Amino acid sequence: MAYAFDFVKYQAAGNDFILIDDRRLSFPLEAVDFVARLCDRRFGIGADGLMLIRHHVAAHFELIYCNADGRIGSLCGNGSRAAAHFARSLGLCGPSGTLWAADGLHTFSFLKENEKEATLCVSMRVAGEVELIDPHNCFLDTGSPHHVVWVDEPLDKLDLAALAPPIRFARRYEPGGTNVNFVQPIGPKALAIRTWERGVEAETLSCGTGVTAAAVAWRTLRQPQADEISIRTQGGQLAVHFRAEQAIELVGPVAAVFEGRWGKTAKPDTRLSD
Repeated sequence: MAYAFDFVKYQAAGNDFILIDDRRLSFPLEAVDFVARLCDRRFGIGADGLMLIRHHVAAHFELIYCNADGRIGSLCGNGSRAAAHFARSLGLCGPSGTLWAADGLHTFSFLKENEKEATLCVSMRVAGEVELIDPHNCFLDTGSPHHVVWVDEPLDKLDLAALAPPIRFARRYEPGGTNVNFVQPIGPKALAIRTWERGVEAETLSCGTGVTAAAVAWRTLRQPQADEISIRTQGGQLAVHFRAEQAIELVGPVAAVFEGRWGKTAKPDTRLSD
């Protein structure tokens, strides 16, 4: 079956996504192979994931996130910020609002913005405690599962393709597996990180839930008084803010890269207005 729809390509600190307005519920979400093809960088649009924007009774919009393998995924922190920018362009929210994701309700707000790019913060949460495995490894869930490996050597020396898969598919994380983060402390409140993402099965230039996991673990284990931790990713700079009452916010840039239409039939823009 041939599908036709409009899309906008976004990047958030190098983590890139396909955004689609699916308030008519017309996108074939069950077509896993088709979604994977759209995310393929040679045969499709190319992205780390695909996101649908839908109506939701308890939030300004619902975010449905699919990994690059075509399957519905868990929370995506960078994707949530991109989705908020896209939703604002659709007139679904103002400079602050709420979104419903795989793990429930999240708030967001725009710190800087223009038509194509913005700096946003989105609320994050931790499910349970930081699990200390040994002095160099820990695990926590920030809406998606993350294994954190603390390293001393420069991150560019690491071969993630060799180091990450044995952890990603480790028996302790069956059946779903885990994301894997290699984190180098570069200051009391500063970290550098590289992340191997499940569902993409490769390194991505940044990962919002991974950055959050690293910051929460570092604060829990080493810097309990820190109110902000900056994180240098391969794709840019992000930050995690710790507010009163244990509120956690992921802060960083997003940008609309280009927009287009998938499918051979040219049609006018069919995105809904309010």
